[in-house]
Amino acid sequence: MADYIRCIDERPHEHAGRQGPWLTANKPEIYWSTLQTAEEVAKRYGISRERQDEYGVRSQQRAAAAREAGRFDEEIVPMTVAAASSVARPAIS
Repeated sequence: MADYIRCIDERPHEHAGRQGPWLTANKPEIYWSTLQTAEEVAKRYGISRERQDEYGVRSQQRAAAAREAGRFDEEIVPMTVAAASSVARPAIS
């Protein structure tokens, strides 16, 4: 599921309309990129892009530390997929 959502975020134009014409017509924001969503959050709730970015980095760092500490061992299971899967990547954060 997380990979599908990541794919929508990376290529929203490829997914618009696939879930039904009603969503595309009535809720186009469901296909917004992360950048569009961040801009809307900044405008609507007054949370600056900088604060959102800081939160995102902190979240990635915490997820990486938790994974390294084994906190997700009971939740993450190996599976074979056709494409690489996304996980918290401390090197990027």
